[in-house]
Amino acid sequence: MKPARGFASYHPSRKGDKGFIALIAVVFIASMLLGVAATLSEGVFFTRFDGLNAEYARIARSLAEGCLHAGELALADNFDYLIQYDARFDPAKGGVPFSLGMLYGKPAGCVLVAPTTTPTTSIHVRTFTVAAKSNFNGSFSTLFEEVAVTDPTYPTGRTDPLVVPGAIHHSD
Repeated sequence: MKPARGFASYHPSRKGDKGFIALIAVVFIASMLLGVAATLSEGVFFTRFDGLNAEYARIARSLAEGCLHAGELALADNFDYLIQYDARFDPAKGGVPFSLGMLYGKPAGCVLVAPTTTPTTSIHVRTFTVAAKSNFNGSFSTLFEEVAVTDPTYPTGRTDPLVVPGAIHHSD
């Protein structure tokens, strides 16, 4: 029996069907290769951001070091310096904020958290722990430094206070 005019019957031995299977196989393989390429390029793409985050961490640490030095200068200027009595003290930030200019179009700064004194045997030399925090582009850094400060009014023959920095401890 012959099919009606205008209708074709399916027959597996026809030559046109083999091209269709090959076309579907090529489309499937191409989509698989495209998925593998996209996955590999995504890893390389995000590696760039890991490098930028490391740079931002170094910047945050440098900003915190700047605050440590500002704290040392404040102690050298005033033997009884406490951040609570500083006119720039900001309770919302928990310390004395310092603006250090602009980096990459964003404000750069840090917060001097605390020079706290530790008990010492000598009343003319105090050991302070200076702490500073900074944040730059989502990278945070907190540094602590111990400094020994000599009372400038104590007669040692020196006219300036002696600030001896100790070890810097950090948590990035």
